[in-house]
Amino acid sequence: MASSQTTCPNCGRAVSPDDAYCPYCGYPLQGRQEGTQVMFSPSVPREQSQQPPPPPPAPPSEAGETQAAAATPQPSQQSVAPPMFRPPMPAVGTAPVVYQLVFPDGKFISVVGEPLKVFGREDFTGYVPEEYLRLITRREKGGQFMIYCHAKEVGNVECYVRDDFSTNPTLVNGTNIKGKGWVKLKDGDVISPAGVVNIWFRLRT
Repeated sequence: MASSQTTCPNCGRAVSPDDAYCPYCGYPLQGRQEGTQVMFSPSVPREQSQQPPPPPPAPPSEAGETQAAAATPQPSQQSVAPPMFRPPMPAVGTAPVVYQLVFPDGKFISVVGEPLKVFGREDFTGYVPEEYLRLITRREKGGQFMIYCHAKEVGNVECYVRDDFSTNPTLVNGTNIKGKGWVKLKDGDVISPAGVVNIWFRLRT
């Protein structure tokens, strides 16, 4: 016949299955009877067992969802800078071209292997008197004029000049070329940036 008593799991003394707490140590005797045996649940401190369970988290509000969506980092969309302005050019050749801009005092600027070159005030420093230099447009503002040359073969060279951005227009053989697009250059033509100095264009092929 099974005993009607069991022992306290805390102090080991005999207790009645009907006791809610051990009469000796006060240990909570939480369990259920199976036949004549009492099955005790794992020990839980009294203070913790008397605390109510925490409330379930509240569902996010619509505003909260909006804020969370706003806080979620989005893939960066890098803005692509527009390409630097380049006017349309004649057909490109393969052979390198050498030309010179010759000034009245015999000084010259040589250009080697640059199919397209922009000339501005900075290029004429030391070649043009200071009082006239300020009339020539800087490269950062688009330059005074640009020259494009190409050669399909030795001795077959084509060159062009263009003025789109100058404050004071460029002259070629005395004719204003600003806004006229590409103007063909020949060996011996005279380029006058801002009309302040005559520069001879000389091909050296």
